[in-house]
Amino acid sequence: MAGLKKVELFYDVVSPYSYFAFKVLTRYEQANRISLSLRPFFLGGIMNKSGNSPPLSIPNKAKYMLKDLKRCSDYFKIPATLPSTFPANTLTAQRLLTALPDKYKSVVTDKLFETIFQENKDISNNDVLKEILRKNSDLSDSQIESLFAQLSSAEVKDKLKDTTEEALSRGAFGAPTIYVNINGEDQLIFGSDRFHILFPLIGQTWDGPFPSKSKL
Repeated sequence: MAGLKKVELFYDVVSPYSYFAFKVLTRYEQANRISLSLRPFFLGGIMNKSGNSPPLSIPNKAKYMLKDLKRCSDYFKIPATLPSTFPANTLTAQRLLTALPDKYKSVVTDKLFETIFQENKDISNNDVLKEILRKNSDLSDSQIESLFAQLSSAEVKDKLKDTTEEALSRGAFGAPTIYVNINGEDQLIFGSDRFHILFPLIGQTWDGPFPSKSKL
């Protein structure tokens, strides 16, 4: 909708905090409060090049994360538990999101997160990914096979790499990374626990996990 503030979400479906951010920002978009731009990147590249460490590699942080995910899940009303395959290999999934037409990106992103954090399925398996597309898009089997053939192409690989490099150049060090432009300047918001800062920054009220609908 014209006049709504653009919010860019850089994410990888391996990240449970990206799941929370995606769901909340999607709710605000559906309430006509923001214009959401989904920017799938590769978190492994972000972590490596920024010098960051995965939370599970730090024992005390790993213990905290398990409890924190339960608290966040309850607060945001988003069922989520760490899967047995965590951290999942999401490179193919992120390439798929990169190659997908925009009209499918949100619903497929949602289902990928759900498949990992609710259904405990391995999305590094192409059959799992193809089934997600069959059930959550109007793509034919031949179109799905054609799409998967593109995932190993230089074009798709480079596009995902470029998005990852763009995020790094703008200051990203993990996921989710959220950007808004205020008076011509990037403002980076990291994580899924800064919405009370993000929304006033763009002239909106933070209504909590479930926003009231805009009257505009």
